[in-house]
Amino acid sequence: MGLFDKEKNNKKNADSKSGTEAVANPDVYHGLRNQALTLKASQIGVELSDECPVYGAVIDLVVESGTATMICMLDGTASIYFSNGGGIIGVGQRCPEVQKEGFNLLARAVRLLKHFDTTDDFSLPIENSSCFAFFLTDVGVHKAAFHMDRNDEGDIYNYLNRFIQNLLTAIRMNAE
Repeated sequence: MGLFDKEKNNKKNADSKSGTEAVANPDVYHGLRNQALTLKASQIGVELSDECPVYGAVIDLVVESGTATMICMLDGTASIYFSNGGGIIGVGQRCPEVQKEGFNLLARAVRLLKHFDTTDDFSLPIENSSCFAFFLTDVGVHKAAFHMDRNDEGDIYNYLNRFIQNLLTAIRMNAE
C-alpha cells in the first residue's frame, strides 16, 4: 500500500468490489493532491540516480465534472482522485501492468524535463481538455501544461500525452 493510500484509508468509504472510493469532503481531494505535489523521494523510500531523477508525477486533467488527478510514484503507487469525490485507489500496488505504465511515464518524463520549467504554482487547470503534468525531482517540481487534444506529430506534448493515456487506460482497465 502506497503513502497516499494509507492516508486515504483514514478518510473514505470504500466499495471494495469496484476499487472506487467515495470521498465525502472535497478538502480530502485537495489535501491528497497537495501531499503528492510536496512529497520528497525519501518519504517513499526511493533513492534517485542521474539516470532517473524523476520520482513522481501528478497529472491534472479537466473532465466534465471537475478535475481528475492521476498520481504515480517510483514506489509503484498509482491512483486517480476526482475533485467531486471518489477515485481509483491503490491499483498500482496490486497490478504489475499499472506499475509498468507508471514507470514508463516517469522514464519518459526524464527525457523531457529540459523542456519544462520548475514551479511552485500548483493551481489546477480550468479549460476543457487542459492537462497540467507535474514531475517531482530532487531539484524541484517541473510543470508541463498542454491541451490533451493536440495532435502535432513529433510534438513533445503529444509524446508525453501518449504515456499519460497509457497509464490512465491501465488504471481504468484494472480498477475492478
